Amino acid sequence: MKTSIAVLLAAFTALAAPAAAADKPGVPGDPAARADYARRLASPFSRKSVGILLDLLKDPLPAVRTQAALSLGEQGYARALRPLRAALARDTDPGVRAAAATALAGLQDRHAVPALVQAADKDASDDVKAAALVSLGKLEDGRAIIPSFAKALKSKDAVLRAAAATALGFERGYQPARLLLGAMLTDPDAAVRAAAADAAGLCCSAPQDREIVNAGFAANDPTLFDPLWDPVPFEEVRVRLGKVSAPDEEVVLNSLIYALGTDASPEVRAAAAEGLGHSYSAAAVPPLLAALKSDASGAVRAAAAMALGDLRAEGAKDALTAALQDKDPDVRMDAETALELIADDGSY
Repeated sequence: MKTSIAVLLAAFTALAAPAAAADKPGVPGDPAARADYARRLASPFSRKSVGILLDLLKDPLPAVRTQAALSLGEQGYARALRPLRAALARDTDPGVRAAAATALAGLQDRHAVPALVQAADKDASDDVKAAALVSLGKLEDGRAIIPSFAKALKSKDAVLRAAAATALGFERGYQPARLLLGAMLTDPDAAVRAAAADAAGLCCSAPQDREIVNAGFAANDPTLFDPLWDPVPFEEVRVRLGKVSAPDEEVVLNSLIYALGTDASPEVRAAAAEGLGHSYSAAAVPPLLAALKSDASGAVRAAAAMALGDLRAEGAKDALTAALQDKDPDVRMDAETALELIADDGSY
């Protein structure tokens, strides 16, 4: 029987085509095994592993592509920039696009910023937008991306607002702090306020960063609150801050102290305690001690204990020793850890 030219051509094409990742030596054929294989290729760094992961980024199954993208981010090799940008822009699965957004931060290459901004602003999936926002924050390209964060803080979706707040914690300066304090003091969702409180402590951990923020607020100039990026009206934040801090005081610290003492949500109060723990400021110790001794929430007491340890607060040892008898096991554990930190290096 004669073999048709079409059959011969098809056979030749199949032989000449590059092998699929699953057909390559060492790559499992089972889908679940391929995803696990991609996970294990995250480290140590290897150009061979990167090459396999780039092939797996084209796998027909989203779970495999997702793990391949995440592992490429862990590898941190520049060769992955273009394929990850392409996956972020064009993959049909939102989980893969979110993984690609997350992975791009791992490359620490600011050439990823335009693709991440596009995803943060335009992607159809809120999960992808959230991942892109956090990655933008990690790349610390603040001036270029403040409008994206501000837009997200205006979103009706609390997940996006929380992601924007988390991302702003990686930034520095007046504008990020301004956005974070606005979210912490005014957002109706406790999870967003909590994310903003923790991020404010990170954003303004250094005294010189807080001085810049203080100067901005002390100017009392509405033109500093650019309506293009500012989601909360100037007067609303000024009224809120008027209850918290005088213009010549530590606006960020006092806002965190205010949230720790007054917010109705234990999640927010715990995050404010964590934020104060990042502050390297002796002024944070008294309110943290008060929370450790009297807050009704075990989560808040535990966060206050750990924050006192992070501050290496020598003067908190008695209170932390007493907290070793707290009815909440998390408080007891964090108090013990805090005492160990202070013993290593007491400061305040």
